[in-house]
Amino acid sequence: MKKSKNSLKANKGITLIALVITIIVLLILAGVTITALSGENGLLTRASDASRETEIASVKEQAQIDITNWMTEKIKNGENAFLEDWQEIKQILDEANSGAENKYYKNVTEEGVETPNGYIIPIEELYIVEPKPVFDANNLTIGEAINVENYGKKVTNYTKKTSAMSTDIWRLFYQDNNYTYLITDDAVGRYETDIDSYANGTEVSIVGQKLNPELLNKGGIFTATNEDTSIKATAWLTDTSETAMWAEYKNEDAVFAIGSPTLELYIASYNATAEKYSREKITFTTGTYGYMPGSEYGEIKSSFNNGIYLKSSQSSNVWIASPSRAGSGMWVVNYMNGRFSEFNVTSSFLVRPIVCIPTSVFNKDYSLE
Repeated sequence: MKKSKNSLKANKGITLIALVITIIVLLILAGVTITALSGENGLLTRASDASRETEIASVKEQAQIDITNWMTEKIKNGENAFLEDWQEIKQILDEANSGAENKYYKNVTEEGVETPNGYIIPIEELYIVEPKPVFDANNLTIGEAINVENYGKKVTNYTKKTSAMSTDIWRLFYQDNNYTYLITDDAVGRYETDIDSYANGTEVSIVGQKLNPELLNKGGIFTATNEDTSIKATAWLTDTSETAMWAEYKNEDAVFAIGSPTLELYIASYNATAEKYSREKITFTTGTYGYMPGSEYGEIKSSFNNGIYLKSSQSSNVWIASPSRAGSGMWVVNYMNGRFSEFNVTSSFLVRPIVCIPTSVFNKDYSLE
């Protein structure tokens, strides 16, 4: 039986429609496939991202290993192991990989470490940058002595000098885990204590009170009713304001400066090395107005190398920033023989300014010789 013309036309129509539909479906599938491969979240993009992340992670890990090895070696040798800028990172990585035929990184710039394919790892991601400590005078204490073997050594890069100083040399006087105290190598000025600018015990700075802890704990010393001249003199010697005459001894890292160490800070420095130099430690008690050593004249000659307090070339007394047992008396240390005694605040003596730097900053930025 022959098919009719209408039947043939219908079959042809169906075939064309099916072809068009097939093409459309294929185009849709092709579009979906292309999107799946190369879209924003496509397989190729994700593969590229994975490759990038793997390369960055690998370079970062190797760089951190090189930096850690450098820090470990520095600490082992008793040297500073702190990093500040990208040039130091570049030097460490270049030296660690100087013999490598194919370094794991391409370059180190201010932007960071560049991977072989040009990805940048920021410098700050390679090691922890410690924030600069914030000084809180209320939490100040004379902590347990550390780094004792270096007391008296010259601080090579603290060179703050004033017109009153004959030298810009400073020495390590005392150090605990929180704060490091430096002292001038030579005495400066010759001063009668300023008692006219200070009214009473509350004008002794918080630093001055905290560095006289026995008196602070005793109570009744640093009060508005205590107008003893020794208290006013202590206020002058421990004035940490920016208008005080001691402020000019500070550099940008010093959190405060005072005119001379307090008796307790001095004794802490002395006693820390007592065993090393086979000498007895200094002891003291507190009286109505201030400190009372065991005898009127206490022998506190120092055996520090190069001397911290003693200068045999000059015989004079140096103010100590602590009131003595007398209401008008202050402690002084003889510049030549190391003995300390009481003098009236109207006497005229030398000072040995002290500056305080956070120990974390000192260990990072300063060195000794």
